Amino acid sequence: RSMEFVSAMTMDADIGYRATLKDAVQQSLAVFSDMVGLARDLKVCVVRNGSDTDFVTSDDPSVLTNRWHALSRLTKGRGFGLSNAGAMFLLPLSPKLLCVVYDGDVYSVSNGGGWVEVSDDRDIRAYNEHQYLNCVANVYFAQWGDAERIKKEFLSTASQRLNSKHHV
Repeated sequence: RSMEFVSAMTMDADIGYRATLKDAVQQSLAVFSDMVGLARDLKVCVVRNGSDTDFVTSDDPSVLTNRWHALSRLTKGRGFGLSNAGAMFLLPLSPKLLCVVYDGDVYSVSNGGGWVEVSDDRDIRAYNEHQYLNCVANVYFAQWGDAERIKKEFLSTASQRLNSKHHV
């Protein structure tokens, strides 16, 4: 696909290759249609937060992660994507609900009818850490009284945040 995209781009002698808006939209739609097939075998559940700690969200709330990939010696230093074993998406829906889309061949999630009950604050903070690591500039939360705790949690992840999400 990247070669098709390059050939569809326009050449400007002064600024090099530049994609038009139409080219970018067409490329995005082509990638989306490819990704739908990759996601068909993923499982979905909703986490119901029964703890005193709310889920947070951010300006980039849909998190793609892969715990299996991160812990494997075989994949050390390599990137991952939707097609890799162990892919998982986390998307907060509200302070008390989180959608989890996961590779059922790698992870096992005990759920009743697609719902998972979580009541441990540490588990909710672990989910929230993904938002802190994935956000571009803003974290959103429901209770103003939580601001200092959230700031502290966010700052504790600063050394783990990527300088840039994309490298061209």
